[in-house]
Amino acid sequence: MASLHRDPRGKSPFWYVSFRTPDGRQCFRSTKETERRKAEAFAVAIEASLGKAKFGSLTETAARTILADLYQKVSGQALHFTTIQEWFQSCLNRVQKLRGKTTHDRYKAVTEQFLRFLGPVRAKAPLESLHADEIQRFTDSRLTEGRSAKTVQNDLKPIGKFLKDAERKGLILRTPMGNVEIPEAMGETRDPFSESELSALLSHLSAKIDAADKALAASDRNNRRDWKTAVNLGLYAGMRLGDCTNLRWSNVDFGRKQIRFVPEKSRKKEELVIPMHPDLESYLLSLPSSDKAESYLCPTLGGAEAGHRASLSRNFGRILERAGIDRRAGRGKVGKGRVFNRLGFHSLRHTFNSMMADAGVSIELRAKLTGHTTLAMNDRYTHLADATKRRAIETIPSLSKPQTAV
Repeated sequence: MASLHRDPRGKSPFWYVSFRTPDGRQCFRSTKETERRKAEAFAVAIEASLGKAKFGSLTETAARTILADLYQKVSGQALHFTTIQEWFQSCLNRVQKLRGKTTHDRYKAVTEQFLRFLGPVRAKAPLESLHADEIQRFTDSRLTEGRSAKTVQNDLKPIGKFLKDAERKGLILRTPMGNVEIPEAMGETRDPFSESELSALLSHLSAKIDAADKALAASDRNNRRDWKTAVNLGLYAGMRLGDCTNLRWSNVDFGRKQIRFVPEKSRKKEELVIPMHPDLESYLLSLPSSDKAESYLCPTLGGAEAGHRASLSRNFGRILERAGIDRRAGRGKVGKGRVFNRLGFHSLRHTFNSMMADAGVSIELRAKLTGHTTLAMNDRYTHLADATKRRAIETIPSLSKPQTAV
């Protein structure tokens, strides 16, 4: 039977409870209470738990009921167990307030997939009951569907972040993510466009006739014009597809020759200022003017939300194919996975960064212009041309006399 005692050493002001576990071990634990009444409630809870454990009936639910009763007796307040679904939803609400819409939509999609995997009963279970093996099974199921290791890694990021936040706030003792085996991803990255590919792309978008030599309809011409605008913005300003399609005339300052906008992926919501390249300025000045400053530069593409932008990426892929440009497919995928193509709209951003690197622009300045927060991230977007690499090799001085073949 559990009994109360004072610290025999006389060092602690708290009451201690002494009890014997079902396997016969004698334990002596502090109640962290100085009042005997509250310490007695602690001892009663211990006794109730030991009684159920002795007969094999101490289930998780029973343990929580005993703990909740103890908490109410000691504090006078009901103990609320935050459910998995409640916590993940509260984390999504914070992401929506503090991060961009793109990040929120991506985190929301992963959260919904994970909660569906758990099922309605487990989703409403206490957060601290979430086990690493459940997250592992979710991980394995995504891989079985044919998702790439990189996609699964991205799926686990919000889950890991939410659980780490719960650990910091004391809702769980330790995040279970440490026991989850995360798949290793073989990196695939975009390639930059070559000059000949850019020429073919812009020629296709400038054409007034189709492959059958028939005049394009007005709607088709307008759509090609808007894609050409987006391509110029990606090439000369390094803008992402979402930022291009959502750019408004109010973001274009012809007086200062600048484009000013807040990138969707910017965590701090800081405005990015890009000086206009002369070719980009000339092209924008050639576009039909608008009396409304809030009009989109790409009207037929403008306003696409993050969740619907995949269709724009697919449309651009078809444009590349019609322009006769090989998209350079990466490793094959199975199941629900998709094939990664090394050439896509994001390749324009790689091209923008790489052309500056080839011209000798410092990585620090390139990071400023692309909006990258780290130099390591900018380095991933740098693809030096062969000629640039050769010039670098040729700067190494010769340390020996010319050699001749024997």
